[in-house]
Amino acid sequence: MMRRLAALGLLAAACADPAELGVASQEIIGGFATTGHPSVVQIESTSGLCTGTLITPTVVLTAAHCVYPSIQDNTTSTGTVSFGSGEGDFFATVGIADMWAHRYYEDSITVGFDIGLVRLDEPAPTEVPLLPYNTEYIDDTWLGTQVTVVGFGVTDGEAQTGAGTKRQVNLTIDEVRSDEIGLGLPNLNICQGDSGGPTLLDNGDSEVVLAVSSYGSNFCMDRSYCTRTDVHLDDGLREVVAAWTEPCDADGTCVTEGCGDFEDPDCNECGFDGFCLAGCPTLDLDCPVTGRDGDFCEDADGCESRLCIAALDDASVSYCSVECDPGTPGGGCQPPLTVCQEADDGNAYCYYNGITPGTQGAPCSTGDDCRSGVCHPDLDICIEECGDGLPECREPYHCGEVGGSMACVPEEEGGGCGCRAGGGDLPGIGVLVLLLGLLYRRSRPGPTTRKAR
Repeated sequence: MMRRLAALGLLAAACADPAELGVASQEIIGGFATTGHPSVVQIESTSGLCTGTLITPTVVLTAAHCVYPSIQDNTTSTGTVSFGSGEGDFFATVGIADMWAHRYYEDSITVGFDIGLVRLDEPAPTEVPLLPYNTEYIDDTWLGTQVTVVGFGVTDGEAQTGAGTKRQVNLTIDEVRSDEIGLGLPNLNICQGDSGGPTLLDNGDSEVVLAVSSYGSNFCMDRSYCTRTDVHLDDGLREVVAAWTEPCDADGTCVTEGCGDFEDPDCNECGFDGFCLAGCPTLDLDCPVTGRDGDFCEDADGCESRLCIAALDDASVSYCSVECDPGTPGGGCQPPLTVCQEADDGNAYCYYNGITPGTQGAPCSTGDDCRSGVCHPDLDICIEECGDGLPECREPYHCGEVGGSMACVPEEEGGGCGCRAGGGDLPGIGVLVLLLGLLYRRSRPGPTTRKAR
């Protein structure tokens, strides 16, 4: 039976009428209350009630959907983090200073990137141990691994009751996705309020956080998914943790030693310091989300990778890319850029295989598929404006009349132009503005930023 998916934060909007699902109400979870796992904390904020894990003295790991609403509402310094096993047994409560959500997270948990952080306004109690997050790549060999999930969520998904007490449940990883791991049974599961809580692996010496609880079926009667930490190490997670952890945090004082892989943001204007700076050689996480791999660009600042390259098939067109290694299978390139090729500068980059989508001659069905905004009605290819001082058409195209305007079109065998208007006038493309990066850009999430200090 197909069941709807719901975020696991304790929010009324995550609930629905069981009659809509065709299932009977029942008590769920199946775990037990615990006074252990002192690093697992309860988070209360304007985003709702969630769970998190203390990973540095001032940073709590959680889910993006547990902080995203607060970031959108600019209430990232409102809320508390509580230490202990539940109501009446919390031995310390610390205020929240800031929040961060993965920059690619949208207001939809199923798109992935559901990982976030909470910064405390003072260090956690010294007796609370810190838990590391997993850096080892998770693949199908992890299937069948026994894990423990901990959270402060509800014990009855339909009635939404039982939240506020720390509980744990032992589960088995039975699915590995590119961004998540899957686990859970109808009577052994996680639920609303457990969001952001850790999926823990006991490696014999200590525990490590493999993932954070993210979403599952309504009323928690079926599958649940947890967002992996290993896949987000280098797209913000490690850098933000470093920028929020003493002695190298963004506190107005430049520290030059002991900062590990990331320079103190007070020593580096391109670091995570609350201010966006253009012209950085690498991504400034404070800047809004820009072009992803394969998106058209005008300069490096228009790309998340900070790398804007000319297309192989049309040097007048540039798109965002990444460096690759021609000596490895596929060069390490990922769709939509699947060809690794060395450029004139001696470096190798990922390119489109064949015609660059949206450019002159690329297949199309509507103008929305084309950089120019015009798809030829008979040839089903993108065509671009020519003449009047515009760049000449590249081979094998020539400048010909189409629907009263001049456009680059292919020649018919034997000469002449096979580009009739199909019985009706093609919308004049002379009035279209052909600006790189503004047309045929795939929809991307808006910026996910934290409140500047």
